[in-house]
Amino acid sequence: MPYRKKPELLFETIGDKVVVFDTARRQPFVLNRLAARVLMDSNGLIEIGKMAEAVSRDHDTSQARAAADLVRLYDELEAKGLAERV
Repeated sequence: MPYRKKPELLFETIGDKVVVFDTARRQPFVLNRLAARVLMDSNGLIEIGKMAEAVSRDHDTSQARAAADLVRLYDELEAKGLAERV
């Protein structure tokens, strides 16, 4: 199941964190770089399995672990109103 980021988001990197600003709600959120990268790449077309392949390759973890972590991350992003299932 693919997800997409909300279109009203702005991203700003500060050190090892990324501030995501929701312009519609005028609310900031702080994410680590990996979570922000995942959110930025969430265009509604990429399945979690494909994203897990890239994460596992780039971060030396199993694809199953990466997929489980992505599911949890998307649950959090969806709860914060930053991403939605398509």
